[in-house]
Amino acid sequence: MALHKIEKGLDLPISGKPIQVVRHASSCTRVAVMADDFPGMKPRMHVEEGQTVKRGQVLFEDRKQPGVFHTAPGAGRVIAIHRGEKRALQSIVIDLSDGERQGDPAEDEIASFESYTGAAPESLSRDQIRELLVESGLWTALRQRPYSKVPSPQTEPAGIFITATDTHPLAPLPEVALADREAWVSTLLRRSVVRARREAIGIWGTRIYRDDRGRVQVQMAVGPDADAQPPGRDGPAVLSAWRDAIELDYPDAKALQRELVELLARYQSKRGAQRYVLHLGLAPVAPEDVA
Repeated sequence: MALHKIEKGLDLPISGKPIQVVRHASSCTRVAVMADDFPGMKPRMHVEEGQTVKRGQVLFEDRKQPGVFHTAPGAGRVIAIHRGEKRALQSIVIDLSDGERQGDPAEDEIASFESYTGAAPESLSRDQIRELLVESGLWTALRQRPYSKVPSPQTEPAGIFITATDTHPLAPLPEVALADREAWVSTLLRRSVVRARREAIGIWGTRIYRDDRGRVQVQMAVGPDADAQPPGRDGPAVLSAWRDAIELDYPDAKALQRELVELLARYQSKRGAQRYVLHLGLAPVAPEDVA
């Protein structure tokens, strides 16, 4: 057989670009577990047609990988178990319950897991995390190279690679999918800052004026000629700072990144009485984005 070496990639002859818009579709009424998504899997069934299942309940176990459980993605009734040649499993279809369709299933529609203790993830041991992933069915989200099979829970991986973005052609942009989440966090942060400052200093507004050098200044103020003083030691812990013109060399930017990550990790591990919202961001600005 001749060896064909490809020097260049293949450009797909597709004109235009996909519209980067997240559309709100109608609610889902049925879900299915597809056997083709798990290469080499041989199921040992735990459910049958007509049976009512909870979200997270075991549907079948892989006979080739004992202990690997595939669980129901939603609560409802198993309305079909499709099989192909030689009765090979093709799919399990679940008609979702009314609660699942509305996004608010009842407590008795959600399976409980013995390995779940409610403890913080960072406090769990390696074995505890593995047990919870296996029992809940989330272990099947892992893939082992090179054949994309679900790994055995008894294996010890040399490394774990997490793919954060879809690199397929015409894939959706991650910032579009996260836009609603970022907007919600920003709104929560602004609302919380305003409320905390109002409780600390009373009614306040924004004063815009020119300083002695003729530069436009914007200050939080409690009157036409009176700037609001920052809360004292007994005031609320509030900070709202946006900077779009910090000029750093690469080593300094990396040092700032490292310090912010260390600070976040240090305080995130605490378990205090008051909940806070924190939004950190750091990125180099592209030349075309400079106003």
